[in-house]
Amino acid sequence: MNPAEVESTFTVPLAFLMTPQNHKRENRDWNGLALNLYAMRFGNRNIWGATAGILRNLYERVHQ
Repeated sequence: MNPAEVESTFTVPLAFLMTPQNHKRENRDWNGLALNLYAMRFGNRNIWGATAGILRNLYERVHQ
């Protein structure tokens, strides 16, 4: 884990990640750049950015 990129790690059930209702689109400002990306709220944690995009891609590949 690179502490410059990741604050901490945690475990999420695959069933949660494969439920499309848990995949939300959000607008974010990142270093002055406006982004529209996936985010997945799990308890008090927020999965977003590249990680959420990878998980959404996995969901789409599994459920085609």
